[in-house]
Amino acid sequence: MKKNSKPGFSDRYGISLAEVVVAVLVVGLSVVPLLWVLSSSKTDTSKAINYLRAMELANEALEWANVALSSKKDFNNSDLSGVGGALIVSAGSTFVPASIDVAALSKSNPEWVADNLLEKTLTYSEQYNSAFFYRTIEAIDIPGGFTQGYLKRVNVTVEWAEGRRPARPDLPGEGRTKKIVLSALVLVE
Repeated sequence: MKKNSKPGFSDRYGISLAEVVVAVLVVGLSVVPLLWVLSSSKTDTSKAINYLRAMELANEALEWANVALSSKKDFNNSDLSGVGGALIVSAGSTFVPASIDVAALSKSNPEWVADNLLEKTLTYSEQYNSAFFYRTIEAIDIPGGFTQGYLKRVNVTVEWAEGRRPARPDLPGEGRTKKIVLSALVLVE
């Protein structure tokens, strides 16, 4: 029989059951927090993307209102109805992007039509479908003083749902859990 030349080592090689159990526990305990971090970062990223899309939609509506107000003296809120409302429409069991009412917007600025600056149809990307965005635009006269008739406050409200479908996607509220409101003063020339 050959003796082991290193003290403390036996002639047997291998891993005991206790060592295997400890190794599995260490790996298992380190994987659980890692999976939680990955899952929560995906959720947080989705929420941030929806927030940025809502800001983009609100800023877009402010731009439409600015152009409409600066080009038309007899402006009313119905002139902006084409860019408000739900950004999706039902198509059977799914939803498709809604189109922008270019005809209503072209009334507010006939130069766009004359110069052929407007597309005939505009639709939003399918990226907006999952959050069920709904946009409301309102222009309010600023009363009193020298600004009477020349200054309007434009309020844009964008609502969306995080992770679930609202009861009525075609109406504001209705289960949408998030909302932003942007306001701007617009000079009516």
